Parts: sequence; C-alpha cells; structure tokens
Amino acid sequence: MGESYSTLAKPGALASAAKDIFTLVNLDNGGDGCSYPTEKSSESRKWFHHATFYGFLSCLIATTLGAVYYFILGQHGPPSFTSLPVIFGIVGGVGLIVGPIGLWVQMQRRNVDIVDRSQTGMELSFILLLLLISITGLLLLAQ
Repeated sequence: MGESYSTLAKPGALASAAKDIFTLVNLDNGGDGCSYPTEKSSESRKWFHHATFYGFLSCLIATTLGAVYYFILGQHGPPSFTSLPVIFGIVGGVGLIVGPIGLWVQMQRRNVDIVDRSQTGMELSFILLLLLISITGLLLLAQ
C-alpha cells in the first residue's frame, strides 16, 4: 500500500491491531453483532469464533508448555492432570469443540442464496478437522 515497514511496526499501530484481533472487532457490526446466519443481529457468531480462537491459542500454549517441561525442565513422562499443559489443553480442547459446533449449527441456518457454494466443502472440512483433533486429544488425555 506504499507505507514503509517502520510505519507498520509502530507500537501504537501494533497495539491497535492486536486489540482488534483479540476482540474480533470485525464481527461487531458497530456494536449490534453480526447479522449471520439470519438478518437479525446477534453476538453468537462472535462468541463461537472467540471460543475457537482462544481454544486454539490455549492449545498452542499447552503444546509450548509441554515442550518446555520436556526439553528444558527435563520432566519426562506424562504430565500430571493438574499441570499447566494439561489445564491449558483441556480448556483449549473444550473451546475447539464448542466454537466449531456453534459455527456449524449457524452454517446450517444461513441463507443459501447468498453463500459461495464453492467454499462450503472447505468450511465443513475445517470444522470437522478441528472437532476430530479436539475430541481425540481429550480422549487421549482421558485414557
């Protein structure tokens, strides 16, 4: 867009962008919420995206902490149920089940006349993969 890299790396701009990302401001519709899957505005799509995003972030933290415990702290073997990697993994797994299921339910209720049908297969595949990974991860923990 013609801006210099130094302009993009300004702390104020980065802080503003991070705030927009972590609050999903683009799904706000000026405070009314998203008008998806129906014409009535609702915050539900935003909250399901929050569950998915923060679930993924929590799983990333769990994996990173697990690597730190193993490679840096030398704690080999399965971590205890009350360890940080397990807690973050459970929270993330639940978020990655609740969020995608909610988004899938909304997807089933949307107006098919305004849908890009070429994207439907990719959307469903992504939701299914998130669910399967999360469910199998939680089942692995339960064994």
